[in-house]
Amino acid sequence: MKKTFTLFIAIFLVSFLHGQTILAKWTFPTGSSSDLTAEVANSLNVDATLFTEGGTSAVELKNGLTTYAAQASGWENGQNSKSWQVELNTSGRGEITLSSVHTAGGTNPGPRDCKVQYRVGAEGAWTDIPEGSFSVANDWTTGEIDRLPLPIECENISSLFVRWVLTTNKDINGDDLISSGKAKIDNIIFESGVLLGNEALSKEMFKVYPNPCIDYLMIDSPINIVQVVIYNILGKIVYNTNIHETKHQISTNDFKNGIYIVTIKLENSEEIIAHKISIR
Repeated sequence: MKKTFTLFIAIFLVSFLHGQTILAKWTFPTGSSSDLTAEVANSLNVDATLFTEGGTSAVELKNGLTTYAAQASGWENGQNSKSWQVELNTSGRGEITLSSVHTAGGTNPGPRDCKVQYRVGAEGAWTDIPEGSFSVANDWTTGEIDRLPLPIECENISSLFVRWVLTTNKDINGDDLISSGKAKIDNIIFESGVLLGNEALSKEMFKVYPNPCIDYLMIDSPINIVQVVIYNILGKIVYNTNIHETKHQISTNDFKNGIYIVTIKLENSEEIIAHKISIR
């Protein structure tokens, strides 16, 4: 239990330090079919599900990077048609990034050449994501995608499809793909950097200051704040209060010097706004 909690806090802090909110995430932790639905998601993506298109085999859950991974075969003759795919709702979200890792079987070599594309709605045209081409090998590093920025056209829409599609019919050895060739995908994470739309809070509208702070921390919001929680760098809660006000001042005289994560929940919102601050 302690190790699980520590891992959760580590992921929690990394996400906040990078200024990101998870829209949907898959690490396939249990190896059951339910893992194909995102295990972590915001309120708009709780039903987001990974699937294949183009006529591959059924998706199985097999050994992955850390736990399990999604695996399929039947990729032969799949250039520009066979893919992994998800549908997301990015309403109100901007600065979206994608991370994922890929491998292909050694005994049953799978597809080597792929790229990431998007389309808006079920009737949209598939469009390449810049810098989205990648190669796959019989390892988990060659085919890694690390926070690939999605174009602005992917922001603030109710139906966004993203796919990892084959670009050739070659396997990882350069031979023609055959039906037994296996491909795996793992650690899929879609993240967002900012809120958009009428409810968005720009840097000019929402303020957490001074930073670094010595005696006090001030939070200034155009919308009522309902909760403020402060975590130290180890993930321990050092301050937690429920309020109903647009301005909130916190004395930091009793805080140890260091880095803290301030999380703020606003009225009538499921979003958590996070700020990294330094106390001296």
